Amino acid sequence: MGRRMPNTRAILILVVEDQETLRDLLCETLRREGFETIAAANLKQARKLLANSALHSDAALVDYFLPDGEGLRLQEEFKDRGFLLISGGLTESPVAGIRFLAKPFLMTDLIREVRETVVSPKGL
Repeated sequence: MGRRMPNTRAILILVVEDQETLRDLLCETLRREGFETIAAANLKQARKLLANSALHSDAALVDYFLPDGEGLRLQEEFKDRGFLLISGGLTESPVAGIRFLAKPFLMTDLIREVRETVVSPKGL
């Protein structure tokens, strides 16, 4: 299980996934590893959360196919922060240099990718 040093802010991950069960599982898995999470089911909800200045997410875990557009549209808002794209309909990232994880994936792979995304935000 992840550990946080005393008096340090937990890393906040924005999780954007339209499938509620998977979104809940992703958030719970990340929280067990010491991350904080905020969740959205689509681009509109994600942008509303991002507009809240009190919530500064350090990274985003975003499904590519969302009901209101491609999750990749959020990447520009995370260009200096971590961004991990996930998809069940693609086998590789649609854009070079964007971290990507194809569904289905193991939660251990997810945690590894999220940690690497936070350490090296550009995905290179």
